[in-house]
This record gives sequence, C-alpha cells and structure tokens, in this order.
Amino acid sequence: MNRLKTFGKALGFFGIAAIAASLTGVVHAAGQATQPTICSRSCWGSRSTSTPTEMSSLNRAIIHHTAGSGDYNVSTLSQSQAKVRAVQNLHIDTNGWSDIGYHFLFDKLGNSFEGRRNSLNKAKRPRGAHDGTNTNSFGFSNLGYYHPPYNHTITAAQKSMLYDVIAWRMPDGWSPYGAGTYNGKTVGFVDGHRDVKATACPGDGIYNTIIGTNHNAGEARDEINARIQGSGGSATIIDNNDSGFSTTGSWATSSGSGFYGTNSLWASTGGASATATWSATLAPGNYDVYAWWVSGSNRASNAPYQVNHLNGSSTVTANQTSNGGQWNLLGSYAFDGSSSVVLSDSANNSVVSADAVRFVFTSGLEYIADNADSGYSASSNWITSSSTAGYYGSNYDYRLTASTSDAASWSLNLPATGSYQVFARWTAGSNRATSAPYIVSHAGGNTTVTQNQQQNNGTWVSLGTYTFNSGTSTRVMLSCWTSSGTVVIADAIKLVPQ
Repeated sequence: MNRLKTFGKALGFFGIAAIAASLTGVVHAAGQATQPTICSRSCWGSRSTSTPTEMSSLNRAIIHHTAGSGDYNVSTLSQSQAKVRAVQNLHIDTNGWSDIGYHFLFDKLGNSFEGRRNSLNKAKRPRGAHDGTNTNSFGFSNLGYYHPPYNHTITAAQKSMLYDVIAWRMPDGWSPYGAGTYNGKTVGFVDGHRDVKATACPGDGIYNTIIGTNHNAGEARDEINARIQGSGGSATIIDNNDSGFSTTGSWATSSGSGFYGTNSLWASTGGASATATWSATLAPGNYDVYAWWVSGSNRASNAPYQVNHLNGSSTVTANQTSNGGQWNLLGSYAFDGSSSVVLSDSANNSVVSADAVRFVFTSGLEYIADNADSGYSASSNWITSSSTAGYYGSNYDYRLTASTSDAASWSLNLPATGSYQVFARWTAGSNRATSAPYIVSHAGGNTTVTQNQQQNNGTWVSLGTYTFNSGTSTRVMLSCWTSSGTVVIADAIKLVPQ
C-alpha cells in the first residue's frame, strides 16, 4: 500500500478511509516570502541612534504588544507614525536603551514599521531589547493593549501584515514550527513574550487567539508557514454566514459572545437530525483544519466534526465547553478539490455550537511506497533486513546481484495524470552496487536510471521527472542485474507532483 504524506505532517495511508490526525514532524520552510510594504525609520521619523550589536544568528520570532492604552486608537498613517516615535522616546529616555527595542511594529490599520536600526536589512541581525534575553530573536510588536482592562482586538489587516513581515524577515530555511530552550524555558520559534519571561505580553487577545501553547500549530505559525511556502497565507475560512455553509434540521442564532464574524448558531443535542456543513474547493495539498465555536457550560464535550478529505472521512470530537472564541486544530489532512467539514447534533450536554471552519495550506502532496507496503512486491530472493541504519519505515530488502532481472517493484495509486518527480531511498554500504538499475515505468515507456548505492545513505535521491497516468500501477522497479557490487537495496520510492 502506498503512503500519502506531507513533507512534515503524517497523513496516513493513501486509500484508507480514515487517517490519523496526529503530527509527526514539522515542515521546514523554504524562506521565499516576498517583502511587504514597510514604513522605514526615515518614513516615521526615527531619532538618530548608534549601530546596534549584531547577533550571531536569528531563529526566533517573539510577538509583543506595546501595552500603551492610547496606541491602538489611530485612523491614519501619520497618527501611527507618531505612536512609533513615542515608543522610541519611551525606550530611549525612560528605559535608558540605545534605541527602540522592537524590530518591527504594527498598527490596527495594517501598517508596519521598521523598529531598531538595520532591521530592514536582511543581511543584518541587529540585537534588540524586547524579551529580556534578546539572543537570536527578533521582536514583532503590535501597537495597543490586548489584555484587560483595555482588551484591544487585533484586526485582520494587522494580523496579515504581522504574518507577512515575519515570513519575509526571518532567515531562509527557517520554520515557524517547533520549539527549543530559550531563557531556560521551552519557547516556540514563533511565540509570545510571556513564554520567555513572566509578563502578560502580548496580551490574551493575541496570545490565546493566534499563538497558543501548541508549538506545531496555531494561526500565526500556519499563516507564516503558508506565506513562506508560497501559498500567500491563503487560509480558506468558511463562516456560518458564508455561501459555503449549509444546515439541516433546526438551528438558532446564539447570543453567546466569542463568535467569529457576526454571530454563531446552536442546535439542541441528542436528536441526530441537525447538521452544519462547511464546504470549500481546495487546491491539491495538505492542510491543517480548524474549527471555531462559542464555548459554554451547556455545550457538548464531544461535538463530532466529520472531516471529508482525499483519503475518506475522519471524525474528531471537540470539547466545546472550553476554548471558545479561537481556532482549534481538528487535524492535518490531504485535500484535492471539493472538501467539507460536517458537525452533527449527535453529542452530549444541551447544545452544539456551529460557527466557522478554517483550512490552512501547509505543503504539497507526495506519494510514498515502502518495501513493507502492499504495493511493493519482490521474489523470495529478496531478504528483509534492518542491520544498516537510514532506512525508511521499519526495514529494507536486499538481494545479491546476478545476471537476471528478478526486479523488486513499487506500485502507487495516483489520483491524477500529471508530471511527478521520482525519488528513491536506500541504505548505503561498501558492498552496495555502484550502478543499481532503477526502471521508471511512466506514460512514455520505461526509463532506466542507475544509482550508486554506496553513497547517499538514508536520503531521497531523484531519478528524474516523468508523466504518469492516474490509477494504480507499477511506477518503479529495481533490478539486481548489475556486476557493480555484491547487493542492491530496495527500500522506498517517492513521487512528488510538479
């Protein structure tokens, strides 16, 4: 059986109706986000400051708020420019710092501002004064107070620019997913100031809504990653008032707070007669799927969301008594075209809440066939082993070289005819064939590609790009007919749509 996977998030086996909604890793970003429009220091009228100290590296984006009660209420760019000048004056004249502490700042209108000197220069890594440690981190601060008693709300335009700037400014190859030790604490590579030290910053309105404690998920991380991957932050959101939303049975408008958009709906539980459906047409790829609800003590603790994806359907139960008013991850799935999420009233407590669903692109599709999968076949002359590390899955097969084909073969089920790049993987060793013959069976015929299996241990090596027809078919074979070594290794092959 071939496996459909993301570049970092497991999606299970291709063709199985339900897939695990668990994360096994993170995608490493390509670092190709474009530079957004940023008001430079000369644009907002910065004071003259000395050249800042350079950091040895940059690997962490820390999100802040300025915590000025009057910083939020602006209606023009010039008003925001004045707010940034005021922040710099505070940091220099009151805090005694050499310059403004943040590297970039954002207003509710969606404007962004260069903070510390040299922050716009991607060849520089100026050390800031923003999180109490300031080692290998940049500070991205939102003008306003996103915490009681003022409870400012981060706007859609503001969030979009925050994600744009972080995706562009962080180094090539950096990923927003994951965490490491920072200031003696576990801190994400995108995180809030409060996780570095004891502080309310960046406020509950930012931290709980877009950051959260899951270092491998959250709106901010997903949106930043989407921009770096080249999908432009193209999250697809279906609200209960949008055309992609539909219901069956009896639903009523909720009076509860914390809804997405203009309102939310509720239905009584237990009847198994009311459903809410969010439908979207998605480009081929892997997506994180989120749901937003209004929480309450009478909400279901096992609200069933059925995610209909490329591999079938998966049902995830959500506890709607808590975590309302924010995006909650339902899982990671593959989609290609028509997609939907369905919530039913078949749950406990009094009501289920139907509000919004969000699909966030994380990576392209790839198709993997391992030697342990049902799509792999080989004669009894091929012997299973795990003695050399670097194999994909749980083991690999090997066979003595001989003047006979006796090929091992990998079959893959492809959903669409198209161009795919083919990769092979093996465990290297001094007794391996230096010209192991892989035969790629594609729409135009068969092409033999030889590989030196004494090199490239445990890595994906390209066999070229070819056109394949849809459906289940043998895609790659490995013959033992070579005199260039003692054994050939059959481990796994991978096809990536181009």
